[in-house]
Amino acid sequence: MGKVELVRLLRRTYIGDEYLAKYNDTYKRVRFLEKDLFNCFIEIFPKLKRLNLEKVLLPDSYFVEKDKFVLIYPYGGEEPLSPKDMNTLLFKTWVYDLLRDLVHVKLPVPVLGKSDFLKGNTFLYIPSFHCPRKVPEDLEGVFIAPEFLEDGKMYPSSTVYVFGKFLESLGEKIPDFVKEKPQDRTLHFVPIKHTGYLRRIFTTPYIDRPERKRILEIISSYEKRRRVHVMELIGPQRVGKTFLLSVLKEDLEREGYTTLEISSFEDFLDLLKGRFGSVEKDDVITMLGEMSFLDKIAILIDDYQNVDLRLKALITQLKEDFKPRVPVIVILASIKETRIADETVEIRPFSEETMRELLRTTLKAEVEKGLVTFVQKLSKGLPGYAIELIKYLINRDYIEEKDGTWRLTRKTIEGLNFQNFLKEHLEDIDETTRILTSEMAILGQEFTDKDLRYLSSITGRSYEDYRRIVETLEGKGLILHTSIGHRFILKEVWEHFYNTMPDEKRRVIHEKFMEVASPLKLIYHSAMLGKEITGIVRVINCIRKEFWKYEKSKEFLELLKVVEELLGGRESYSVVSLKMKLLDRFGKIPLIKDLKLPRKEYCWYWCFLQESFSRNPAAILKEFQKRSEGLTSFEKFKAIVTILRCHVRRGGVPDRSIVDMGDGIIKSFHRVHKNFSYYEALYYLYLSQLFNDEHSLIKALEIAEKESFLDVLMNVYVNYGSTMLNLNLAQKYYIKALEIAKSLEDLNNVLIPQSNLAWIALYSSDVGGFFRKLSELRKLCHFLGNDEILAYTYFLEGSHHCYNRELEEALEDFDVEYKIEERAGIAHRSLRAKVTCLAYNGDIEKAREILRSDDPAFDHPFFRNFRDMILASNDEEFLKVWKVRLEEKIVYFNEEIAVIFAEKLALLDPEGFESFLYELEKRNAESGIRLSLAQVYEAFGRFYSKLGKNFKAERCFRKAIAIYDEIGYEGASKYIRNFIEYEPGITTISRVDVLSTLRASRAEFEITRILEIMAYKLADFVPYEGVIMKILTGESEEVCGFKLGKVRELKEDSISFNPLQICFEDRIDDEHLLRMCVNLGNIKVDKSTVWQMVELVEFVENLLLLNLRNSLYRQKSMYDSLTGLYSRWYFMERLYEEFSRVRRYGGVLSVAMCDIDNFKRVNDRYGHLTGDSVLKSIGKILRENTRFSDVVGRYGGEEFSIIFPNTSPDRATLALEKLRKIVEEHDFDGVKITMSFGCSSFPKGGIRTPEDLLAKADEALYVAKCKGKNRVVSL
Repeated sequence: MGKVELVRLLRRTYIGDEYLAKYNDTYKRVRFLEKDLFNCFIEIFPKLKRLNLEKVLLPDSYFVEKDKFVLIYPYGGEEPLSPKDMNTLLFKTWVYDLLRDLVHVKLPVPVLGKSDFLKGNTFLYIPSFHCPRKVPEDLEGVFIAPEFLEDGKMYPSSTVYVFGKFLESLGEKIPDFVKEKPQDRTLHFVPIKHTGYLRRIFTTPYIDRPERKRILEIISSYEKRRRVHVMELIGPQRVGKTFLLSVLKEDLEREGYTTLEISSFEDFLDLLKGRFGSVEKDDVITMLGEMSFLDKIAILIDDYQNVDLRLKALITQLKEDFKPRVPVIVILASIKETRIADETVEIRPFSEETMRELLRTTLKAEVEKGLVTFVQKLSKGLPGYAIELIKYLINRDYIEEKDGTWRLTRKTIEGLNFQNFLKEHLEDIDETTRILTSEMAILGQEFTDKDLRYLSSITGRSYEDYRRIVETLEGKGLILHTSIGHRFILKEVWEHFYNTMPDEKRRVIHEKFMEVASPLKLIYHSAMLGKEITGIVRVINCIRKEFWKYEKSKEFLELLKVVEELLGGRESYSVVSLKMKLLDRFGKIPLIKDLKLPRKEYCWYWCFLQESFSRNPAAILKEFQKRSEGLTSFEKFKAIVTILRCHVRRGGVPDRSIVDMGDGIIKSFHRVHKNFSYYEALYYLYLSQLFNDEHSLIKALEIAEKESFLDVLMNVYVNYGSTMLNLNLAQKYYIKALEIAKSLEDLNNVLIPQSNLAWIALYSSDVGGFFRKLSELRKLCHFLGNDEILAYTYFLEGSHHCYNRELEEALEDFDVEYKIEERAGIAHRSLRAKVTCLAYNGDIEKAREILRSDDPAFDHPFFRNFRDMILASNDEEFLKVWKVRLEEKIVYFNEEIAVIFAEKLALLDPEGFESFLYELEKRNAESGIRLSLAQVYEAFGRFYSKLGKNFKAERCFRKAIAIYDEIGYEGASKYIRNFIEYEPGITTISRVDVLSTLRASRAEFEITRILEIMAYKLADFVPYEGVIMKILTGESEEVCGFKLGKVRELKEDSISFNPLQICFEDRIDDEHLLRMCVNLGNIKVDKSTVWQMVELVEFVENLLLLNLRNSLYRQKSMYDSLTGLYSRWYFMERLYEEFSRVRRYGGVLSVAMCDIDNFKRVNDRYGHLTGDSVLKSIGKILRENTRFSDVVGRYGGEEFSIIFPNTSPDRATLALEKLRKIVEEHDFDGVKITMSFGCSSFPKGGIRTPEDLLAKADEALYVAKCKGKNRVVSL
């Protein structure tokens, strides 16, 4: 944002002050508006900018500063219009032309002021932007549409009203413009101009036609079937489709529809953005979800044959994917069939009787029969042509009004046909304009400013020349400004100019355009040259070239529809192949299944893929085996991937021979191209899903990220999220998947990561976020008609209420879920949820009663063990089922089982259950699953309470309460408080206390030192007489400890009085326990104060546990588990330390990179166990034959690294040569092993960082390898 330097005040307007200012060293017109107007501005500005109307002055830039909204306009010395200027014919004519443009592009202008117009080289309109609550009232020269003033609504008819009032103030009265009700105003008018004056304004009323009644009847029938219905209105140009659409819009709005009148994809975004401004600009999916909360929706699109491919793709997607709960009607007006509509209504030309009514109401007088017959014949019954004829006939004085009737004049017009009419109509166009217009006609009847720029580069004329001609022809009514560009008003007008161009010149321009045109335009230009096949081939090649640009995928599908239409039923493998790939990319399984494929050899794979969606894996495998001999390696591999996917969808494990064949093809396929890489990524993705293979998932991720295969990447991220134990990491991957799905506008796949994110919100500490996500998810589900995910949202909400001890609300949600499942015909997860909820809230008998209904949902493999535990009729049977859970390590329903059966298992299997709870605690603590962690502590409390360990039980209950309170589960917290007669402590521990305690002891300290520091730190919180801290093994053997003062060591969690002594015993990890006993002396305190003491001691103990875990983890992470050498992480930490020491104090540092030669052959020939044995032996050799001060690490795989502190390059080389010989001469159980070494030293030229030093050593290693291996190279 540049600096605005005000020069002088230009004027004060009703909307704000205008200044001349310097902005970025250029003079500009600057408007300062109220900050509240920004949202109004941003609703309309994108469309105005895109339309690029010549008569409209728009800001170059804008920004919000403090309480003002600032608009920066170009400045060319323009001045306000005087009353004299406004009363000229030139200005009034210009206003009519501006109004025509604004109405034609359906731009609502609810407020207009006389100060909105400027005069420079030409007239300019500078739009104002208004919020309903900011409308100026009682201002002279300001005109406001009544509907905007009353309730903030605005329509294109609002534009007609304010301009009508403005013109009325200039003495031009048009009653049809200024009617109070928007539906009564006309949007169609004809300014009849004559040399030197404006003769008359004729407004064109709507003439009702029978098609309207039929359309409304069809729409009424649509309301009973809740899906997206598409209707097309087909008819020739100027038959009145646009006028009919505007009338239908009003009809639908009266019936309660929200109407969206759009002409491009950007229009659609702008309209939704205007309604749902809180969502991001291009977040189409969220905006469509918001639409589901409207009652009834109608989308109207005019000139559908000319709209952009992206909008066509969106309409196709709405029809194919959306199953909304509200009626959604799409009405398309087109000159040809769209191939997407459910219903086609043909809009027919007017009969002579209807034409008479049109002329009579337009001319506001009777019309003689001869004139009606003449207009009917020339216009062929097309009302648009008829109005143009009337305009022409009046200007030529071919007709006149006499005695209240319009009739033909005495001038003969016999024999005048439409071509003659056109010739006369265009005869006053000068030669230069005619030539430039004929060149523009090469672009087609409709064209854009971008087309004009291309034309300029081909012909050598300036773009500005063409723009001036466009403006001239718009003034003459021969070209219209449309929402996407410009259009010759009549097809005949376009043909007239097109045919005046010499054939050779026409051919040259068409051919040049074929080199640069967009695919659709390329088809047009090739068709005009009679080279349709050439155009089709180029379009197919264009799709192939840009196939991996995922953002264009849906446009490509629409483009292929055009190509198929041009092929007229002829078969094309390229079209079939591209279409199948694109449909498969978006999971359009129903469309793939319905596609008619040629049953020919070249289409075998696509037929195979199609059948895989209908047949079981065994049948697909049999078909593959029957045909595999005649297939290429790539075709085989694609078929193998298809077989794997069939197993993913339908279950079962694929034959191992198929996987072996796939692996073999990957190894042998040397010339890897992008298509092969794509199927390779899918191959590894499906293997990971079928065999829960993390290695395959990593391979899929690597390929998908490298090649930007977004559809694969999205599924990889979802799978990664599902495998993550840590909620934050899982959330990260789900968000990544969601971002990809949204960027692709892939509505089907958006719901999966959305639902996963809602699940994460349920189990984390974000109850508010959970309900927000549920709301967003339900909006999308309603609009997409996805009952499966919609039911899941009620399962999630019911689970929340269940865990919060709100039984009635939970059962109500599960009832709703059940009804949705019944409607959709899907499995009854709701019944499993009901059983769980009843048991969780103490009603085991009722849970058993539901289980006895024997619904198939209860036999789900994840639920079966839990079901059998609930149904167990005696302790022996229960214990048997429980042991199965422990042995098979079942991961589902663990927290629920822990809470429900804690007391029972305390008696039947206390040791096993306690270990089970400790494992759950560890997993949920590491994963950050706060809700599950609270449930585990609640189960611990119940367990210890049943065993009579009341102090330990209460400690656990208090932990559960603290977490429940923190994450907003007040019901669960209250339930436990009542259960234990909870009295809160009064401890408050500040963030400073936490940080200072953590800083006092660090993970790199020795463990005994950490115990000592924390023992002294405890005194900052409670005065004690003695403390003992011990680290024990799982068998209670002491590892180390620290004792201070007088204290009696107790075992397990306990509390004793006289003296008050507290003892905690908690796990550090799977192998170690911490025992901490504190003697607080002979003090007499109440229960609340006792628990305050307990909480303070527990606070220090928790920080001590954290430090001890970090310390033990650090010790483990310092060493490589296989070789016993330092890990790469620790090696790098030491390298940074040594490098910093040399840089600060001087000296020399050498580093070596070492690699086992031909190690892959060892693994391939002798197996991985032998390979591991070699690595261990190498580690031992390196460790035993270097100095104590040297740092030897395993860098990765068969690569090792050594730091030689205070060692010159020569001495380091000698040491490495010694190691090389030892390795070469060592007997590795009959395996011959050699190593190569690269060495570098610091300080040395070009080395500035530790990474530089390591890279130089790696470079030396590379040289050693290139020179024959088994040698030392120093650089």
